[in-house]
Amino acid sequence: MRLGVLSYTNTAGGVGCFARDIVDNLPVDSYFSVDCVKGQERWMERQVNGVPERELFTRYLDKFKPDIVVGIETMFSRCVYEVTRRRGVRTVLVVMHESYLEGKHDPDWYLCPVRAAWSRVGTANKVYFDWPTDLRPFPFSERTEARKFLHVMGYASGARAGAGGFNRRQTRAVYEGFCSIQNPDISLVVHCQEDWRKEYGECHDPRVTFRLENLSKPADVYEGFDVLVQPDSYAGYNRVLLEAKACGLPVLTTDGPPMNEMVTDADALIPCRAEWYDFRKQGQKWGPMCYRYLVKAEDVAAAIERSLTWDIPAKSRRARMCAEKHDWTDEKRADCIRLLEMMCH
Repeated sequence: MRLGVLSYTNTAGGVGCFARDIVDNLPVDSYFSVDCVKGQERWMERQVNGVPERELFTRYLDKFKPDIVVGIETMFSRCVYEVTRRRGVRTVLVVMHESYLEGKHDPDWYLCPVRAAWSRVGTANKVYFDWPTDLRPFPFSERTEARKFLHVMGYASGARAGAGGFNRRQTRAVYEGFCSIQNPDISLVVHCQEDWRKEYGECHDPRVTFRLENLSKPADVYEGFDVLVQPDSYAGYNRVLLEAKACGLPVLTTDGPPMNEMVTDADALIPCRAEWYDFRKQGQKWGPMCYRYLVKAEDVAAAIERSLTWDIPAKSRRARMCAEKHDWTDEKRADCIRLLEMMCH
């Protein structure tokens, strides 16, 4: 089986990290790297960079002759399906449930990495696979107390898409919930990859820091913190939860899928209400179309205060054990290869 991948080649965002895991753990023979505003890297020799329009994508297929092309989240162009079918190449779309739109894509198979995606895809040509995350870059360090809290805001969740936009990370609820807690011994760092000030203004609580920084190693995001507060309103896969748990951080997150697939302890889940969100009805050119699971600041505050009573060393060890169930093991690699080989036929 000659395996081709169609996606981004950067690790500045979740889709790029997802694709990097595939390259590092599966026998990828060639790669079509899609142009991206977050950057583009050279991951392998058998790689074409550009936009998957008909002419360039045809040249990619003719040059490398993959048996199967795996796209991450999207295939970027409908011509991909037309060109591959004319050449007898199979297509597999690793589908993120918030970007699934019936009729938008036409792969031979949908590969669902979380159960939320499996439930969302309304066709028979779908397979659920408990998708792993490569934990090698995330060494474990046992946490001993709950004093330093971390929230990962990332891209497209603050200034450009805060309370009036997608509200993916629910950073405002985290910020306001934390500030309402009258405890001088705790602190919060909001890790950002875009400027937060247009949405949040200047921060006047000395316990809160907005850190706008790209760090050299993925695990550096979690270094020096005790607990992750990550009540995302939606997510396609949400590897941040697994990365933090692998490093030893207990996690507070939303009691909605797929977040509660990754974190199952009842005392770590924040109550939420479900609200259907359709980017098209908001007059936006792109965005999610899915249920958002919205939390209140007071419930975030209650969860943080609850974590102050935890046996943190025990929670830390349990976090690592739970993360390891989602690691790329030899067995997982073999299962995934067998699944892809089945999809080739």
